[in-house]
Amino acid sequence: MNDEDAVGFKDVKETLRGKLVGGPHELDIISIVSMPGSGKTTLARMISQLSLISISEQSVVFLRNLLIGKIKACRVHDLVLDFCKEKAEEENLLLWLKRDHPGFYSNSDGDRRVRWSTSCSGARSILFREVSDNTFAVMKNASDIFGSFNFLRVLDLESVIVYSIPIELRNLRYFAVRIAKHCIPSSIDSLSNLETFQVKGMKEEVTLPYTFWKLVKLRHVHISNIALFRCPYDSGRLENLATLSSPYFSSAGDMERVVRRTPNLKKLRCVLDKSWGRGKKGRRFPVLDSLTQLETLKILFFHVPKIIPTRLNFPLSLTKVSLCNFPLEFAGISTIANLPTLHVLKLQQVDFDRNEWEVRDNEFPQLKFLKLENLNLSKWRPSDEAFSCLERLVLHRCLYLKAIPSGFGDIDYLQSIEVKSCNQSVIDSTMEIRETQVDMLQRCGFKVFIQQ
Repeated sequence: MNDEDAVGFKDVKETLRGKLVGGPHELDIISIVSMPGSGKTTLARMISQLSLISISEQSVVFLRNLLIGKIKACRVHDLVLDFCKEKAEEENLLLWLKRDHPGFYSNSDGDRRVRWSTSCSGARSILFREVSDNTFAVMKNASDIFGSFNFLRVLDLESVIVYSIPIELRNLRYFAVRIAKHCIPSSIDSLSNLETFQVKGMKEEVTLPYTFWKLVKLRHVHISNIALFRCPYDSGRLENLATLSSPYFSSAGDMERVVRRTPNLKKLRCVLDKSWGRGKKGRRFPVLDSLTQLETLKILFFHVPKIIPTRLNFPLSLTKVSLCNFPLEFAGISTIANLPTLHVLKLQQVDFDRNEWEVRDNEFPQLKFLKLENLNLSKWRPSDEAFSCLERLVLHRCLYLKAIPSGFGDIDYLQSIEVKSCNQSVIDSTMEIRETQVDMLQRCGFKVFIQQ
């Protein structure tokens, strides 16, 4: 842990860490709100990660890391899992309902209804799951059903088609829902403690009301369909929002209005309208460098625009960039290439200007994963000093590409190349790179995956 990341905590670091990894007799509620110094959230995040590493060394938690060095997922030992289940049952933490659960369904007047026992009203979490795929129950009066669940923190209704949102659940922190209508009601701001909001719509678009901007505790918003925002000029700011997916923007101005109200985003996935590029200012790309904490950015054009966006503007903090249906000129790809901490780049159905991609010296200095899918790229000319840290290269349906440049055979960190549905010359060049890596440089761990 670096002292420059968290200031004023020298006396409490080890105490906090000890409490987090200690046995049950040492467990306590740790508040960081009243602590002195700056960087409290950073401190908590770093200590929790170090604590997971310490526990993993005891072989009770198994960690899976991302390419950027962060922990992606944890698997626990069976004994730990059994203990967690017992504690969850003791504390009435979770109510898991299935469609065939006895006593919860009845057929009355041809309408399927859900009957709830009063003993369930103390549940903290409810996850509703269907037994068979692609079939959904219908819940027309969610407010009536869940009105007495005063302690509910987590409600997952993704497998149920819901006609109304239970706005009485003031303590709700996590809410996932599949809505029948195309818009979220303005009363959504009643869920004032909501932190995670996940929506799947039955329509192509889901419209969020202006009251959405009053949910100041929101941290993660996922709209599986296209999300349309009502964003008045006097709307508030969501300072805590870290994840936003997938707003739909028709212009750079629309996108910038949302960005100004979500200054601390870490992950952003957005869709750009098919009309993008029309008008005098249509080519202008939105200014995004104000998102100084943004790490992951995915931009999808509804259709590939005929006009190439100019002056691409990306935050220097980005570690992962994904572009789809995106036209790129040389200046645009160079902007991406010089992002200092970029580790992952995915280009899908990207149109390169003149079907060429020239990579200059020292570009993509930290890139570890590169995926190219369904591109018009035919000539690829990276310099010998480019992609110096690349570990994985993935090519899918690059039908026009003539070959993978031979210089990839000399990259010290390269671990694998995956080729799928590419022409024979690409496969041949892949095998030549394998020969260089394995036979000449004796890197026995190098792997090649080829699928026609």
